[in-house]
Amino acid sequence: MKTLEGLLEEYIGWFHDVSRAIFYPAKVDYHKIQIRPEDFADWVRTVEDAGVIEPGSLLDLHNLLDDLIRQAGHLMHDTHQKEKSPLFEDYDRLLTYFEEFILKARRFERDALLEDSGIDPTTGLRSPALIEKDVRRELDRLERQ
Repeated sequence: MKTLEGLLEEYIGWFHDVSRAIFYPAKVDYHKIQIRPEDFADWVRTVEDAGVIEPGSLLDLHNLLDDLIRQAGHLMHDTHQKEKSPLFEDYDRLLTYFEEFILKARRFERDALLEDSGIDPTTGLRSPALIEKDVRRELDRLERQ
């Protein structure tokens, strides 16, 4: 399974290919562009099994990805058929979906790293479990003195 960083790099490459197909449809065979990099579904299943990210948050990310893929397909198809550049608003919507997808995925990665470090991702403070562990260790140390 790829790391999240590897998946994001794959999507960045995919977005680059999609952008070329949208703005240079005569030079790119948009049928050869992968509709959706496939490792994301595997990554989601692994994360769900590990319980690292809340299911609702994963669903939001998945829905955002669906919107991104749908908008990309729509723009590639239209520019290929009409042989003209898309409207600014349509491409801007695609760009917004892509940026939101990358930002949310990076936020998940950060939160997972913080959770492993004992820091609550919401507050930025030490997690209650880690504080309890520290208090027990200090009480044990005091008893030995």
